[in-house]
Amino acid sequence: AEYNACTTAAVQGLPFCNYTLPLTERVHDLVSRLTIEQVVNQMVTSAPAIEELTLPAYDYWTEGLHGVLAFGATSYPQVIGLGATFNTSLWLDIGIAISTEARGLFQGSTETYGLTLFAPNGNVFRDPRWGRGQETPGEDPFLSAEYVRHYVQGVQGSPRDPHYDSRYLKAVATCKHYDAYSLELWNGVDRHHFNAIVSDQDFQETYLPVFQACVEEAQVRSIMCSYNEVNGVPACADTLLQQVVARGEWGFEGYIVSDCGAISDIQNTHNYTDNVWDTCQVAIEGGCDLDCGKYYPQCTEAIEHGTLQEEQLRAALARVLRSRFELGLFDPPSEVSYQRLGMDAVNTPEHQALALQAARESMVLLQNRAGLLPLSSSYTSVALVGPNAAAKITLLGDYHGIPAGVVSVRDALEARGLVVNYARGCSVVGNSTRGFPAALAAAQASQLTIAVLGIDQHVEREGKDRYHITLPGKQEELVQMLLNETSTPLVVVFINGGQVSSPFIKENVDSILEAFYPGELGGTAVADVLFGDYNPGGRLPYTVYQPEFVQQVSMFDMNMRASTTSVGRTYKFYEEEPVWEFGAGLSYTNFSYSFYPGETYNYTLPLGKPIYYRANVTNTGSVAGDEVVLAFFEPAQVAAKVPRAQLFGFQRLHLAPGETQEVAFFMDTGALALVAEDGAARVQPGGHAVRIGPRRLPLHLHGPAQEVAAPSAAASPTRPQLLLSTGAQAIHCGCRGRTFPVQPAVAIVILRGKTPLKLAGANLV
Repeated sequence: AEYNACTTAAVQGLPFCNYTLPLTERVHDLVSRLTIEQVVNQMVTSAPAIEELTLPAYDYWTEGLHGVLAFGATSYPQVIGLGATFNTSLWLDIGIAISTEARGLFQGSTETYGLTLFAPNGNVFRDPRWGRGQETPGEDPFLSAEYVRHYVQGVQGSPRDPHYDSRYLKAVATCKHYDAYSLELWNGVDRHHFNAIVSDQDFQETYLPVFQACVEEAQVRSIMCSYNEVNGVPACADTLLQQVVARGEWGFEGYIVSDCGAISDIQNTHNYTDNVWDTCQVAIEGGCDLDCGKYYPQCTEAIEHGTLQEEQLRAALARVLRSRFELGLFDPPSEVSYQRLGMDAVNTPEHQALALQAARESMVLLQNRAGLLPLSSSYTSVALVGPNAAAKITLLGDYHGIPAGVVSVRDALEARGLVVNYARGCSVVGNSTRGFPAALAAAQASQLTIAVLGIDQHVEREGKDRYHITLPGKQEELVQMLLNETSTPLVVVFINGGQVSSPFIKENVDSILEAFYPGELGGTAVADVLFGDYNPGGRLPYTVYQPEFVQQVSMFDMNMRASTTSVGRTYKFYEEEPVWEFGAGLSYTNFSYSFYPGETYNYTLPLGKPIYYRANVTNTGSVAGDEVVLAFFEPAQVAAKVPRAQLFGFQRLHLAPGETQEVAFFMDTGALALVAEDGAARVQPGGHAVRIGPRRLPLHLHGPAQEVAAPSAAASPTRPQLLLSTGAQAIHCGCRGRTFPVQPAVAIVILRGKTPLKLAGANLV
């Protein structure tokens, strides 16, 4: 049914229903008509109807991580697999498709759906044990920033969308979980109690850039604050992160929503406050406008106790309601082209084709030593073993809807007319080997064995972290039995989100394919790659660490760099030899790179314009294929613990045999900057290098260091909290020498927790 709040004569003449008026005026008019009780009741994600204004109920919570979480919606590969595609246009198209289905369900389904999607997940995959790492595009901030930028633009409105209407938001994206969220439950501490201690350096370099891209580049309309504390302050009460950084430094103009139950956590798990009125104060003044929960309706107590003013609550609600106006929900349906979408836009053949293409592009060929892959058509009988060989729901990962159908690997192989001798062999977890004899018999009766191994949501998910990153259960023993007791060629396929570390399989199995959680048509994509109907081109979006990593680094340690208690995280700082490196991936064809002779790369700082790198990439093989070209800055070791490399560009090319394409990358000061311990980013002189594909090129920078960015206001564990009420034009922090604009205020109170704090040597004006 068409949704519109202005269809009755009782309200059509009111200013908020006049779509020719400025949006700010319309929002203000609506909010001014509400009682304070109605205001706080609207400040929850399940906002009730207001009958006298014919305002319908609205749900600000719909999941859309890799497909709308709804019956019948298309389920694309889990986001970690989408990250492995390194394909920005694909990410944009998936965002468009998801918002199309969200509109169709909102307007055509008998169930209740909203147009506000709790996606994308902007947290970097900092630790392989994290149960929700599967929801992210990977471990690299630049990769993740590019993903969220394209996904958000696709969801909210892109000229690439055939339904595009520049006057309205198609849907609202929500960049979550802000910030430093990457722990569910580990060693007795859960996300509701965890205090993430983050250095200035890691904030600026790792934890902030993805959310900054969400705001500054994608213009996201919603940010979700996370459950955890950040340097001693609950994220949803963190004035510096939400007010000073997001709204002040980045210019965020949307609203901030809590993760579900996080407002209650401020009082009840973090013990940051001990009553309702103080909790409402620190949350609202901290910047959180919308409660995914039931806490905010109590916030009238804050007015009664004088900790909040009524206008502060109305201002927060105005930011929230503005998104519904931007969606066109108060305008005539004839004016909003998106309202023409219905259930016929859900799980269309075009969306299914996109899901299949995304699954194919996500496949990473890790190893093909003997050239067994692609499989010859002479293989007519296949032994299919392993706990994920016939799995269906497992292929979807977490936060999935219920698609019309899911194709397992077994389904896809049988659809090819092969004789498939299936035997599970073992479960994902558990110690039973009772299925080994059947798996052995299947292998002995077949020309080829395909073992589909990995993990599932019993091992990694929201609320559940891992303690080991090896293959759980008896899966390695199953492979060892097949290798020892048969001569049948063996292919291993991994189905997983987080890293699976198996040096044994890498050493002993010649052909290995990483499929992640590939979505509703994942089985078809796996079969297409194995038999050469599709040439794999994906690359690993994370580092696969050695198994002992879990003993070498505490999950509580948020530091990225190596130390006396850590071997470091991600390709930038991990000090051990990885099982598989970030960016690993093979093809069934070969590519060569050539550069233009005579080009030199000597520059004097400060740089006046970006540095331009270009290369020619040629498919020198006999089959068409995709090459993901990765561009890294490899800085000289000009200071302690600088990154080994940092990604600054990538392109995915499709090349026919013999075809050559030119790629070009621009390095600006942001790509060249190294972040110091105080969070300041500077371009340093020295003899650096740039790596494009397999080739390294020299880069010589001369002169004094060039400052790119001063330290972010998201400071260290000793930073104060600035609680703003309503007159000062700016905050000047003498200890940092920085000035931050604020909304009109009459008082500024410096607090550490609930205790007034006097900063030695710091002047506040």
